[in-house]
Amino acid sequence: MYADANDGKFPSGFGSPANDLFQLYPSFANDPRVYLNPRANKAVPAVPVMASGTVASEWLNALDYTYLPGVDPMDGTRILAYERIPIAGGRNVLVVAGSVEFMDEASFQKALKQQLAEEASRP
Repeated sequence: MYADANDGKFPSGFGSPANDLFQLYPSFANDPRVYLNPRANKAVPAVPVMASGTVASEWLNALDYTYLPGVDPMDGTRILAYERIPIAGGRNVLVVAGSVEFMDEASFQKALKQQLAEEASRP
């Protein structure tokens, strides 16, 4: 949805991956719970939006997911976001196509390393 409304691009260039991810709020993801891992059993904090329209860094640092900005929306197999902290020996990983899959930690680390290396080598 965000990419459809933004020239085919995912959020990027807002100062940090967490700020990039938060560009989805509230137009595309208006429930703060989507930024928190339900497996972590945390209370949902209020979203403190600053006068400048940005979100307080303390809240952004509490996000349970890491977002990878700059991923091509047309490459459905790329990792777009993942759980920050592995639970039960692995992580849930969101790929561009929209599916979520659980990856054991070794497989996740290998896939992430490969993706980051490929993206770093692109012109």
